Amino acid sequence: MAFPSSVWRTDLAVINLEDRVATVELRLHGESGISSETFRVDPGQQQIFQDAVAQLTSEEASGSLEIRSTERLPVRSRTYNAAVDGSFGQALDGITSLDGAACGM
Repeated sequence: MAFPSSVWRTDLAVINLEDRVATVELRLHGESGISSETFRVDPGQQQIFQDAVAQLTSEEASGSLEIRSTERLPVRSRTYNAAVDGSFGQALDGITSLDGAACGM
């Protein structure tokens, strides 16, 4: 349970190390279904998505974030509580669908 003053955010960073344009789709799997948006990341460029959930929906929402891409991209996220007296949270590297939990686990 979160404290009433908790305001959670997730920032994402992706970098395109390939020599082709990457089409990146951010997907939020929330209570009201899937919200998504597609972005272009040029070769050798990094894209920062600040408060990714707010970029995908205008309502208060939570859920899991999925990143799809036409190219292999390193992804890093930072989920944090933006409080009046500072912030705290954690940064995580992305994982592929092959690294996730298998069905029934």
